[in-house]
Parts: sequence; structure tokens; C-alpha cells
Amino acid sequence: MRKIKTHILLIITILNISCNSSKNGKRISLDSKKTSELINQILIDKKDSYLSSSCISENSNYFSISNFSNYGKRANKYLKIEDSTHYKLQKDLWINFKVTKEIIFNKKILTEEEFKSFQSKREFWEWEEFNCTGGFCTISKPFFNEKYDLAYVQISKKLFEYDYCSQIILYEYKNGKWIEKEIISQIIS
Repeated sequence: MRKIKTHILLIITILNISCNSSKNGKRISLDSKKTSELINQILIDKKDSYLSSSCISENSNYFSISNFSNYGKRANKYLKIEDSTHYKLQKDLWINFKVTKEIIFNKKILTEEEFKSFQSKREFWEWEEFNCTGGFCTISKPFFNEKYDLAYVQISKKLFEYDYCSQIILYEYKNGKWIEKEIISQIIS
């Protein structure tokens, strides 16, 4: 009898893990689709401003001062995420996000390794002047609510070492399109 209970508990545990893995895979797939959708919409909308440069950073977190703790709290103020599993998934995807040619195909991608290979910031800016028209830009991984109809995203552009502009924007998915709902903050230096 005890053996049967142990086997039943083992089967239930395996089924539970399988279901959770399947759910997580579906969430990641949906997130990937929505991320590409939104970033492509942003590229169209911001092509003449923040995203007008010919280069983009592979990892927006590398060039910004944002850490997830503050960013996540601010994002959740607007997104009102209640599901802790969804919040954790968004956090993990945000931290590990890198721009790829599949997401952004019309810009040169500056990798972290490329940036680190320069001996000094001055060397980087001299290289950038000849290799990137209009500086370089960054875009964060969109942070989505549970319904994937609201997204919090940061876009930035850097022309020179001290010439920087950035926006944090709340987007809403309406009638099959991502629409800028609110500019939450804007920095121009």
C-alpha cells in the first residue's frame, strides 16, 4: 500500500513538472513573438529619432545604469503584474535579453565583447565615429503584463560620450497594433 502511494505521488509530481514545463515553454514562445512584434513597431515609429542610428547595442543593460530591481519595480507600477511566476519570467528574460539579427536586421549590432575590446572609452568613440552613423542606440527587452497587452520598454540613443537621450515608454496593444500609450520618463543630456 505504501509503495502504491509513493508511485502515485511520483506520477503526480512528474505530471505536474511536465505541465509546468509545457506552460513555461508556451509563455516563452508567446513572449518572443510579442517582443519581436513590439520592437518592430518601435523601429518603425522611432526610426527618425531615438532609433535613427545605424548601430544598436546587443545588450541594453551593458550600456545603461539600470539594474533590474529598480527597473522591475517601476515597470510593475504601470503593468500591475500579480502573478509572481510571470514576473519572474519577465525578469529572467529581461536580464538575459540580447538583440539579434532576427529581431533587428537593418542595424550593425555592437556586442559587449566589441565594446570591451577597446582600451579606452575615447578609442571606442573614435571607432564609433567612423563605423556608426548617428551614434548608437539601445532598446530594452519589453516587460509585459500577464495579458501581453501592456509593455514597458526603454529606448536610448548615444551620439558621443556625453550626448545621451532616453525614453521609457508604456505601450498598449490595441486593434492588432502596439500603440504608444504614455511616455513615462525622458532624459536628454
